[in-house]
Amino acid sequence: MMYIFDPTQFPELGYNFYEGDGFTYRYQMSKKIFFKSIYIPLGPNCDSEQGFDNFLDHIKSLKFTKVKIDLPIIYQQNKIKEIIKKFKIAGFKKAKYIQDEETLLVTPEDLHLPHSEMNQVRYGLKRTNIVIKNELTDDEINQIYQVYLIAAKRLEIVPKDIAIFKKLSEKCQAVLAYNPETNKLDGFLLNYLVETDLSGITGKKGDDKLMISMYTGLTDEGRDRRIGRAIYYESYTSAFEKMGVNVADFHGASRTKGRSYMGFKLSFSKRFLSLPGSFERIRFF
Repeated sequence: MMYIFDPTQFPELGYNFYEGDGFTYRYQMSKKIFFKSIYIPLGPNCDSEQGFDNFLDHIKSLKFTKVKIDLPIIYQQNKIKEIIKKFKIAGFKKAKYIQDEETLLVTPEDLHLPHSEMNQVRYGLKRTNIVIKNELTDDEINQIYQVYLIAAKRLEIVPKDIAIFKKLSEKCQAVLAYNPETNKLDGFLLNYLVETDLSGITGKKGDDKLMISMYTGLTDEGRDRRIGRAIYYESYTSAFEKMGVNVADFHGASRTKGRSYMGFKLSFSKRFLSLPGSFERIRFF
C-alpha cells in the first residue's frame, strides 16, 4: 500500500516526470527569466512516509521557484492530518484547487437507484452486450482507444496517448459494451484497482479493495442507444459482488465548478469526500 497514490501520476500520462528516492511526480513548468513555476497535479506518489519526507526535502531545495500541489484523495483521516502538518512545517500555505476539489464515492449501499434511473439502466442493458474483464489483449486495448478518440473529439479535449491505457490495463476492471447487431465496441469503462485502508470510509476493519474510475467513452451509436448508465451499473455490481471491491471512486467531483458530468455521477452516489488540500510555496533564495 502506497503512502500517497493516484494513478493519474503515472509517467504515461505525459508532461514532465521526476523520480526521486521513494517518490515520483508529474509536473507542468513555466519559466520567466530566472523564476520558475511548477504545478504538480494530484501528486506526488510516495511509497512510504520516508518517501514523502524525501519529496518535501526535494521541493524545499528548489530556489527561485513557486510550487503548487493539488493533493489526491487520501482515505485515512489520520494520514491527512499528518501530511498537512508536514506541508505547513515545510512553508506551504493553503491554495485553491485547479483540479476538482472533491470526489464521489460509491459503496454497495448506493446502488439502490431510484425507479426512474433503474429504468434507464434496463433500457441500456437491452441495447448492448456487456463483457467485464480484468485482462485485456492488445487488440481490445486498441478498440478501447479508438472509442476514446471518438469521445475525445466530440468533447473537444486533447486525447492522451494509448500508453496510459496499456499501463492502466495492468491492474484493471474493463467494462466493454458491444453493439448486439454488429458486435462492434460501442462503449467502455476502464477502472484501476488499488489496495488501501478504507476502514475510515466503510467503518469496517480490513476493507482495502478500491476501484478508481479512470476513462470512459461512447461511440455516437452508443450515445444514441443510451448505454452509459448500464455500463456503470454493471461495472459497480460486478466489482462489489464478484471482485470483493469495498469502495468505488468516481475520481473527480465538484459542487462549486459547474461540471457538466456531475448530474450523471450524482445518479449513482451523493457520497462526497473532500480532497485534503491544495498547497503553494514560493522560494526566492
